[in-house]
Amino acid sequence: MHREGVCRTSSSRYDPDALDDTLAHITNHCVQERGAHFSKHEPGNELFFEEFDRVLRESARMSFSENVWPQLRRIVRHVAAAARDALAPATVERGGGGGVGGGGGGALGWQLFGFDFLLDAEQRAHLLEVNGSPAIADALRAKITTDLARALLARLGGVSQPATHADADARAQAVAGDFVLVYSPT
Repeated sequence: MHREGVCRTSSSRYDPDALDDTLAHITNHCVQERGAHFSKHEPGNELFFEEFDRVLRESARMSFSENVWPQLRRIVRHVAAAARDALAPATVERGGGGGVGGGGGGALGWQLFGFDFLLDAEQRAHLLEVNGSPAIADALRAKITTDLARALLARLGGVSQPATHADADARAQAVAGDFVLVYSPT
């Protein structure tokens, strides 16, 4: 899970009774950019985690890193554990099949998932959806893809295979940049 991400904001003030105000209820970039007040409060209606932390500290007297981030990690860990069998790379002993996306002979596959969350009035995180082809904010794209490449190469161990999955996880974590391991099936 990457330590950096985006909180998408709405152009309209949230009103639970104004269900017809799409801009107050849907923070999707494509929806928000059609609004007259797009980027009025934040460029691109986006707050990066560090900026969102500042807003939470000022307005809600809480911290993203201390109050929200642990919830996000816990939810991602639960999703990964629940989807383990569907997402785990198949081994030769399991009869082939590859990892995510298939393939044969125990081939490994990699997939970057985007997790979308909502925070309720008490700042409790709720999983909205998991995207198999997530949009990445332009300002984060290079950082995330570089960190991902480093983590994958470290996990693969170059030419030689690591002795155990734990060894591979430790090596990957050491060079993964801002990616943090939240779940390992071993």
